[in-house]
Amino acid sequence: MHVLIVDDQALNRILLSKMLEQEGYKISLAYNGLDAIEVLKKEPIDIVLLDVLMPIMDGFEAAEKIKQQYNEVYLPIIFITSLEDQASFERCLAVGGDDFIHKPFEKVILHAKIKAHSRTRELSKKANQQKKLLEYHHNQIEREHEIIEHIFNNSLENQGKFKEYLDFNLSPASMFNGDMFLVAQSPIGNLYCMLGDFTGHGLAAAIGALPVSRVFYTMVQKGMAVNDIASELNTLLYNLLPGHMFCAATIIELSASGKSISAWMGGLPDAYLIDKNGNVKQTLESQHMALGILDEQEFEYEVIHFETNIDTRLVLATDGIIETSNEEDIYFGEERFLQTLKNKLMISSEDIVNDVTKFADGTKQQDDLSIVLLNCLPLVPEEQEREAFSTLAFNLSLSLNSEQIKKQIQCTTLLIF
Repeated sequence: MHVLIVDDQALNRILLSKMLEQEGYKISLAYNGLDAIEVLKKEPIDIVLLDVLMPIMDGFEAAEKIKQQYNEVYLPIIFITSLEDQASFERCLAVGGDDFIHKPFEKVILHAKIKAHSRTRELSKKANQQKKLLEYHHNQIEREHEIIEHIFNNSLENQGKFKEYLDFNLSPASMFNGDMFLVAQSPIGNLYCMLGDFTGHGLAAAIGALPVSRVFYTMVQKGMAVNDIASELNTLLYNLLPGHMFCAATIIELSASGKSISAWMGGLPDAYLIDKNGNVKQTLESQHMALGILDEQEFEYEVIHFETNIDTRLVLATDGIIETSNEEDIYFGEERFLQTLKNKLMISSEDIVNDVTKFADGTKQQDDLSIVLLNCLPLVPEEQEREAFSTLAFNLSLSLNSEQIKKQIQCTTLLIF
């Protein structure tokens, strides 16, 4: 333990030095407050014994400057003084003093106070080290999260060019979203969408989004059917995820004409086909278990087919919407959700999330909130759609040599007779 003795009286410096050196303390000396500040810049001091009345810079001013400069770790300042008035004691404490030693010095009291403040100093050092370690790990985690978030955003954001058809809002409960929304267009113009909800929320829930997105985009580019995409994703997640995790999902295909939809629905809340006023024209119930639960042999392929028109919208939502609760533990629920759809002409996804947040009334968000509104509009003009399915030009040719022709004639003659 390194002690700095600051006193303009040589006798006091010598006396204190002898007392402390006998106990094994390392000693540094200063003649006034200004000298003390210079010593502190050069040497790792643990305790300061500071006289009050000194020339150039007194103890009051020195204590204030020392506390300002060395505030990360507790640096005890013990005033050595012959002053007895209460006002002086109060001022010593006000400028940063931690204790007093009265002149003449009592060795037992001096050692006891230094030991007590030494223990506090050591605890402060350990706390500061732990704080720096925590800050380092926190910064590392933040940096890693930023990298992962950047990768996720670049991998999953593909909805920009479909703004006319899609209005969606994904509000995560933490930095990473356990809900995912994917959209892509097939070579013949059909629009594919997938809303998924992995078990839980945060990074653990979001980790499956990357492999799912890769399979989804690849299969859409191949023009695969909705149930084939669902089957492939189910096999992927069945092999990838631990037993307690799965992905509730709805996968839909809007035809290029905008007149029909095919949907595979597994585990998400009901979807609704609504008009511009929010009136429900058709309720679509989930038909299957979530992805990743059943093996390949047990997987259910059935798909729902239904017709649409330009005045209808398809509403998809994860369970975070209807399961949001307020302080009274009342759920937002399906009934309130359906009423929200009617609150405004062509209501937006943001309006819906705002209503849910308002209902929660400050209650902490427990799950990811995701809502998707799909406008059932044609993706390509009818002329282009007909061209996409027009007869392809082809040419078939057959080359035979003389021997092959003779054999062919002989075979034909035998067949005639």
